[in-house]
Amino acid sequence: MKIGFLYHSTISKIPKDTITLSKAFKKKSTEIHFLDVHKLSFLHIDGKLQINHEGKRLPKFDLLVSRINTFKKPHLYSYVTTLFKTTGATILNAWPAGKVSNKIVEHAESVSAKIPMPNWAIAKETGEILSAAKKIGYPLMVKIPIGTKGDGVFYIQTQTELTQLANYLTKEPKSDPLILESYVKEASNTDLRIFVVGGTAVAGMKRIAKKGEKRANISLGGSVKKAKLSKQEIALAEKAATSY
Repeated sequence: MKIGFLYHSTISKIPKDTITLSKAFKKKSTEIHFLDVHKLSFLHIDGKLQINHEGKRLPKFDLLVSRINTFKKPHLYSYVTTLFKTTGATILNAWPAGKVSNKIVEHAESVSAKIPMPNWAIAKETGEILSAAKKIGYPLMVKIPIGTKGDGVFYIQTQTELTQLANYLTKEPKSDPLILESYVKEASNTDLRIFVVGGTAVAGMKRIAKKGEKRANISLGGSVKKAKLSKQEIALAEKAATSY
């Protein structure tokens, strides 16, 4: 079985989280390929598509896992998974999954699909932000709309902290709104990532924040272990996957 991991990096290095994820797929019968999208080329000649990586023609993959970072220009790399789909490969995290790079869109989609979420608010003016925070309660999490690897995510414990942050992040007229979310204490600084294939949850991992950190991102020193999923978690993941 051939599995390809699509990624892009500005430092020509395979991201650590992509390597960690690939180990979950690693079996004696599995052949793993790491594919930097910057080194891909697509040729469409006489009605036939050929895909090369570092100048060499790629084999047909049974599965492709997209780890393409779309948060800055979410539409720029959508063509990659679209073209790979034409080869018949199954693709995890393919476009339009990239649309949830925008966390505001993600919240709106979740409301539309009636997916349960912790209390949250979206606001731009400092006064509105503080008013919303009072209703949600402290501590809380503040997020900018577009970010990855924990960047732009803040743990806020007091109104003074929130006022300073809001004034700084929204001082420009064209600045983006902020997202406020309840801090889920019961999660104990962990989160779940659940993989849904064909509408069915097939695996899950628990990310655990390092000591002194609220964010469980691997890039920030977090660790990962296999998650035992409850029926409720499975049902929620499957509903979310089919809604986006």
